[in-house]
Amino acid sequence: LAQACQLLSAHFGETSKECAESCFSYGKSLLELSMFDEAVGSLNSAISIIKERTKNIKSSKKSPSKEEKIEITELEALIPEIEEKIADTKDMKKEAEAKTKEEATTHLVTGKRHLLV
Repeated sequence: LAQACQLLSAHFGETSKECAESCFSYGKSLLELSMFDEAVGSLNSAISIIKERTKNIKSSKKSPSKEEKIEITELEALIPEIEEKIADTKDMKKEAEAKTKEEATTHLVTGKRHLLV
């Protein structure tokens, strides 16, 4: 998917909707692999692309078309959803770290008990 982001960027432009969607999908895939920091980075990239895309449409010399206005509305609506996914990802990372510490502590305590018996 990382390559897909690069290919879409080259084909459609760095601020294309397709590129943002690819970064979002990549972030979700990284999350499934418990690659939390990388997932947050990819999701943040999706937000940056969306913001840049909407800024470019709004700042063009001509007034945005009806389709572009719809696109802006749809893209801007995605930002809070992605931000929520980022917050969830950070929470999942904390939970995974806590679980790992708990398992390590349990393993150490259990191992010491076996040595004492």
